[in-house]
Amino acid sequence: MSDVPPEVMAAVGAMMQQLQTISAAGSAAERDAQYDVLANMLAQAGCAPAAAPPLPRLPAPPEQPAAPAPLDFAEALRATLDALRHDLHNPRSPLPQLAERLRNACHSLASMEQEAALEMAKEAAVSTADTFVLLRRAAIEDPDEELGIAALVGTLTATLSGYGEHTTTFIAGDAVRLRLHVRPQAAGTATRVWSAARLAAWVCETRWGGFDVRGQRVLELGCGTAAAGLACAALGAEEVWLTDNEPAALDLAQRNAELNGLAARTRVAHFDLMMPDATLVASCGAQAAATSSAEAFGCIVASDVLYDVTAPAQLAATLARLLLARRGEGDGATAAPAPRALVVSSRDPTRSEVAQRAVNGFAELCASHPELRVLAELTSTEGVPEGHGDVLVLLLDARGDPDLSNGF
Repeated sequence: MSDVPPEVMAAVGAMMQQLQTISAAGSAAERDAQYDVLANMLAQAGCAPAAAPPLPRLPAPPEQPAAPAPLDFAEALRATLDALRHDLHNPRSPLPQLAERLRNACHSLASMEQEAALEMAKEAAVSTADTFVLLRRAAIEDPDEELGIAALVGTLTATLSGYGEHTTTFIAGDAVRLRLHVRPQAAGTATRVWSAARLAAWVCETRWGGFDVRGQRVLELGCGTAAAGLACAALGAEEVWLTDNEPAALDLAQRNAELNGLAARTRVAHFDLMMPDATLVASCGAQAAATSSAEAFGCIVASDVLYDVTAPAQLAATLARLLLARRGEGDGATAAPAPRALVVSSRDPTRSEVAQRAVNGFAELCASHPELRVLAELTSTEGVPEGHGDVLVLLLDARGDPDLSNGF
């Protein structure tokens, strides 16, 4: 340091002090002014920084090709079916790829109206003859059915034959329009839409007999595709429990709630309406904590649930327990409104004699039941929308409810 001239040491000390001044500046303007002072000091010392070279001009980004417009559903399905047909006719197509194509085709076709789905498959020239060839190949190359090709072929065959799962539009009255997954030819009665469900939705919309689901917790018994219960949700019910004792029905109910954007106000639960001491078992663990037993429902809906001679007594016992569940809750102005049950049945003469006897037997039983009271009854087609034929509509409550004037 002894070789450094004193004037340089003085200049460096002044610059260091100036840097401290810059650090202590209280505002951007003051800091900029102090930087100017430092620049002058550097210039006087003959060590001003060289001008920075101009920044190189960045090349213009290459033009990106416009993103292709998303395929609409019909185009996507057409592409899926074309790929499936190609793979079906190509014996070298990998079986896992074929299984995935089958799965996509079945899912897409099931989400369409049946007529449109069949027309789409016809245009793509996908037929059941092609799928049966695949079965023979799968039996050799995948004997343990690890890929599930046999089940997928069965599903697609049913669809192409007009008997498979598809969606349908459910319209009742002016305010209810739903899209429903259905399996009209599946075993049992729970996966198709019956006429009584449409009539039940109409009753709820028109508030026939004072039956009003708006703002209520609703329980649908034997929901099947959940047409009536989802109609209640669409009409303004606070919460709707969709119950059945068949797993296939519970699956459809959940999917139909999601399809119509009503899953947030619905719960799907196993409940056997023919077991008077049954309890609700929700299909989701988080839902199970919400209601552990069949209690506190303001409205109960059951449509076309009477099919055998033992059903009337069992259904009546279940309804009596449900209707009495809220009895005595609160008092005076705080008393809970008396719950009511709506039971809608078709008296279609083409149905079995056993089913007709069950419907008629339930009407007779309710008329003399010690715990049930018939508030309103509709047994003719008068005042009912066209297409329902002969029906039985019963509005029930529990005998001896303390305040029937509350309504809903």
